[in-house]
Amino acid sequence: MMSQVTHRKLTELRFVGGRFDELDGLVEFDFLGELVTYRDLLVGIAEETWRRANPDRKNLPPGFKKGIRLAFRDIHPGSVIIPIERVFELDLPLEPPKDEIDEAAIIIEQTLRAAERDEPFPRGLSQRIVPLFGEWGITLQEGEGIELGGNGAGGRARLNVKIRTRILARAARKYQDRVTISGEVRGASLLRTSEGGSFVVNLDDGTRVEGSFAPEQEATITEALYRHRDVRIRIEGTAQFDPDGRMRRLVAIDRITPAPLCEDRYDPRSRPIWEVAIELGQSVPEEEWDKIPRDAARNLDHYIYGTPKGKP
Repeated sequence: MMSQVTHRKLTELRFVGGRFDELDGLVEFDFLGELVTYRDLLVGIAEETWRRANPDRKNLPPGFKKGIRLAFRDIHPGSVIIPIERVFELDLPLEPPKDEIDEAAIIIEQTLRAAERDEPFPRGLSQRIVPLFGEWGITLQEGEGIELGGNGAGGRARLNVKIRTRILARAARKYQDRVTISGEVRGASLLRTSEGGSFVVNLDDGTRVEGSFAPEQEATITEALYRHRDVRIRIEGTAQFDPDGRMRRLVAIDRITPAPLCEDRYDPRSRPIWEVAIELGQSVPEEEWDKIPRDAARNLDHYIYGTPKGKP
């Protein structure tokens, strides 16, 4: 089956003020890099959004990045207005569903509004992504800006020199963020029973992180330490990070779950095997499918071992 190409509008970027008003619709090449950076922001936030929704899966779905296709077909005159569209290839003539990219576009607008009003960033924005805003808007001069979205009740979100500076100032601070991690307990010390204790965990990527645990979590921690050769722990909670994104300490633990290394757990959020099979089949050119004999199922031994064909 041939896939069909369809598209729908995601948002629009308006380059306003200064040179953009003077050029009256012309777009200098220097400005095109801002579109690429906007795409990178979208992809980065979309990846973080997916990972938060799927903490037990290490890898992104096959073709996640490849399936994110952005385009524009025209540039409106006046202050430069560029409508951004998503491009999809679908097997059926259906409306493309909303996904992480649509959520990322909303999060970017919310982040710009929060910085303008000096309010907390939206919960959907991982602090690991904040430094990426430092690459966006580098061509802007005083009096110029990039506006996003429609002109609804909240107005258009705007990026300018002042707002970009505020975002970067926050990126230079230590921050806390939600985490789901797993690793090997390599040390623990007990305080008074009413206070719990502290421990050290080696994460699967080799990072060593310290944390504190509550009294009711002591048994799980000490058991994981005693059996550290064959048991890992899965931790859901809040961690403190350096401005460069390095995890420094677990500041709050909501849940600790032991996970034996030999355990083969079923992940209910795993993709169905039939979806994987369809995706693999779609990656094979049609001319290769045409080479498969029509009677291959009935005469499999003939095509594998050379035995005579059976009767049709």
